[in-house]
Amino acid sequence: MELEEVIIDSIAYKKPPNEHCLLILCTVNKQLKIPISIGAFETESILTGLDVDTLPKTKRPLTHDLMKNIIDSFELSLQKIIISDFTEGNFYAQLVIENNGVNKTIDSRPSDAIAIAIRLDIPIFINKSILKQIGFKKSITKSIKKNTVKKSGTKTSTLETDKLNNISTSNLKKALKEMVEVEDYEKAVKIRDELNKRLI
Repeated sequence: MELEEVIIDSIAYKKPPNEHCLLILCTVNKQLKIPISIGAFETESILTGLDVDTLPKTKRPLTHDLMKNIIDSFELSLQKIIISDFTEGNFYAQLVIENNGVNKTIDSRPSDAIAIAIRLDIPIFINKSILKQIGFKKSITKSIKKNTVKKSGTKTSTLETDKLNNISTSNLKKALKEMVEVEDYEKAVKIRDELNKRLI
């Protein structure tokens, strides 16, 4: 598996986070982006790990804080996390943990793995085949004739998200790129969900 390091570019959410949250990863050189739909709890946990205030602070550790504490307490070493696969619309990840000189690989959801990684300041890697499959360039200049987007001032779009099933897959992929580019992440999540349905 050939890997490339990625970083968190942005997280789109409403305050407080609801079911429509989108995590945007990008390559270190910021040439390619990867959008990943994540749940509200995982979004909240990642934001907390990044020290972004979304809800009142709690003294009790979140699940990912607990995992960090376990890793630290048993003197384990999280080497890296890998977003390893993208199958039927779902991302898969792995945690590579070193114990007494031996690396163990543990399966995980990307959102959980990332929430742990940011707490331990561990690098995030992605399988390059995923980048080739769904990664897209940060700057999108090509417009979509049937689904136009205004890119100045308030972000608006003529794309009707309740009629996505009538739009071709190729146009949906273009629309997804445009929505991420103008940071209309709520529509981007709906488009990603529709594309995922077609992969099943």
